[in-house]
Amino acid sequence: MMEKKIIDLSKSVYDIVNANPEVKDIMCELGFTEIVKPIMLNTMGKMMTIPKGARVKEIPLSTIIDAFELSGFEVINTPEQLQKQQEEKMKALSADLGKSSDLSSSDREALLKSYVQRLSNGEDIESVRKDFAANFSDVSAVEIARAEQTLLSEGTKLSDVQRLCDVHSALFHGATRSEKIANAEKEVERSAEEERVRDTIASFDEQTADATTVLMRTPGHPLNILELENAQIEKRVIALEEKLKEDVKPEDVLADVSELRAIESHYKKKEETMFPLLKDKYNFPGPSDVMWGVEDEIKQELKKFVVEDTKDMDSLRRVVKRMNEMIFKEKNILFPLVTNYFTEDEWIAIARDFPMYGYCYLAKEDVPVWDKVKELKQPSIIHNENIEISGGHMNLKQLKAMLNTLPFEITLVDENDINIYFNEGEKVFTRPQMAIGRPVYSCHPKRVEPIVRMLISDFKKGKRDSLTILSERSGHPVVINYFALRDDDGTYLGTLEAVQIIDGLADAIRNNKKGPIDL
Repeated sequence: MMEKKIIDLSKSVYDIVNANPEVKDIMCELGFTEIVKPIMLNTMGKMMTIPKGARVKEIPLSTIIDAFELSGFEVINTPEQLQKQQEEKMKALSADLGKSSDLSSSDREALLKSYVQRLSNGEDIESVRKDFAANFSDVSAVEIARAEQTLLSEGTKLSDVQRLCDVHSALFHGATRSEKIANAEKEVERSAEEERVRDTIASFDEQTADATTVLMRTPGHPLNILELENAQIEKRVIALEEKLKEDVKPEDVLADVSELRAIESHYKKKEETMFPLLKDKYNFPGPSDVMWGVEDEIKQELKKFVVEDTKDMDSLRRVVKRMNEMIFKEKNILFPLVTNYFTEDEWIAIARDFPMYGYCYLAKEDVPVWDKVKELKQPSIIHNENIEISGGHMNLKQLKAMLNTLPFEITLVDENDINIYFNEGEKVFTRPQMAIGRPVYSCHPKRVEPIVRMLISDFKKGKRDSLTILSERSGHPVVINYFALRDDDGTYLGTLEAVQIIDGLADAIRNNKKGPIDL
């Protein structure tokens, strides 16, 4: 009798293809073209299930199941089957097994997840809380986070998972260990953080956990900087949590909340360098979208408490708890995920971008620089009219158009005080092309020449880097800016003059205009 061919949808794409190689061709024909690439199958395939891939590709799961069945496969553990099994298991657990202390850790997690699912389905929070209180007298943040992450991986809508972050605090308020243990116990828990990082949430293997720990310990690596910032954030969050346990007034914690608003630079580093890469290149919108949304809400709540007259202390307690949860989710979901996928070149690019965001509670001089960034010197390359520099690339046509489109008239003087470039267009100060190649001093009247010489001399000696002059020309207000140009080592390269008529800006300032204006 021929052995039945089975596809278990709860398993990873990698495991399914290894067990049934012909599945690769079936899925490729359905639109999963990346499956034929060994690198994608051996990396993303180990973490991707077919139901999750169907959602990403927007291919109906029923279409995929029909294709498998037509090829002689029996499909088991569909999302509907798993949900039904889970519901039956949860009913049995809730009805027959009493207190959570009698349950195994996997049963505890499953029961927690059932409460979260009921909330997601719109059930009243008080009825869920009642069942929760009957079965749990204690719950850890690890268990809560695992339940949420499992839901995400099984297909719960992002909007529902986002909502869980809100109901989360209300559901578990008063029951988490963090609310029941003293400061000394918190110190013990923090000292065990490395072990908790290894025990990651979202099915990351031990190799990924080890690699994540290495990157977090590598001085100046982006994960190392985020970890250093998290340590400072956590210290302030814990201190505020302790204050909020007492009967304090809003004015007693206003300074603490104002200080916490500095977390924006920490969040922006992830949101603008890591999240887009996860979402657009690696097809992982889930964790990043949820975190980004929660972080926006955290920032808004902190701002609201500081700037508005009404001070909602209960809302403050909830947002502080969410900040603490975000630290844990970074270490146990985001960090292993990006470790598993980002290349070294991508990490180097991220590390080079980090300084523009500033540092959260860290002095710039105390922030280590990653050795790989220290060693990197971005070359400037001109090839077939394409220019590659540290900020990106463009062709010569684009460069010319950009310089001529800027709302300034530009003059460039080289290190030997020679005019070498004027952009095109009408000029406030006439710039004849025959002046190119001549000393800059010959373009100014005698009474102005000493001032120009002194300014350029100061630029060369490093006494100043810029000078701005407000003037008037033919009845129009004009701003004239002078800038010293220097290379990465501080060597003087020349002087840039930028002249701009500011009629529109001056009018907007006089009339306190907001929004778009015509310069």
